Amino acid sequence: MAPLSYEEVKALSVEQLRERFGKERSDAIAVNGINHVAWVSSDMARTIWFWSEGLGLRLTKTIALPDGGQHFFLDGGNGASVAYFWFPNAPKGQPGLTTIDLSNLASGNFSTAHGSVNHVAWNVDADRLREYRKRIAALAVGFVSPMLYHTDETETGYAASRDENTTWESFYFTGPDGEYLELTAQTPRPFTPDGAALAAAHAGHRMSKGGDDPMSLDPNVRIQDKDFFDNFSATDFDLDYPKVTQESS
Repeated sequence: MAPLSYEEVKALSVEQLRERFGKERSDAIAVNGINHVAWVSSDMARTIWFWSEGLGLRLTKTIALPDGGQHFFLDGGNGASVAYFWFPNAPKGQPGLTTIDLSNLASGNFSTAHGSVNHVAWNVDADRLREYRKRIAALAVGFVSPMLYHTDETETGYAASRDENTTWESFYFTGPDGEYLELTAQTPRPFTPDGAALAAAHAGHRMSKGGDDPMSLDPNVRIQDKDFFDNFSATDFDLDYPKVTQESS
């Protein structure tokens, strides 16, 4: 198969992208999983309090940087690490740029700046999701979402409860510096393209080109829609999640 230029890839529809890039390639770089993800901390003591004292992750390595900074690693499971830098002169994070702006979350806007890491999700056992959610909420560090049931069969991408179409269930939360995080449990349902409910809306859409429409979303279809959340009360979810706040670091 002849290689394509960026311009040629940009012109493909989503269906054509799936056809070309949805297959394994014999010449692909053999990636063996994530080694580590590194954030920047404003207060390493608070970061370690959250991850190690609060959540129990083992501190595996500490590095003193030449400029007086620090680089710490924690056990992220299956050989991966959660890593943090502390830089003495790092600029402050900006909601909506370096991480999500929680004040916009209820309206479905969870965007962050180009090149940012929007969120990181970890696999956990499904039967422990609610236990872990309550544990994280008890730390009172920031936002903890209700339990969410992801699906390809609704326009919002979520359902009110788990059913045969659920791809994974999860909850989101924020770390000490506003890091947008997720604990998730994937179901046995195949991880495949959109379900029938979204196929028509997505048909013919092309790759996003700068300010153009996103490649796979109709302008009227939103991943996280305010109307979806407005239809539920706290008791419809699990109950005890704290008020949405963006705590300063």
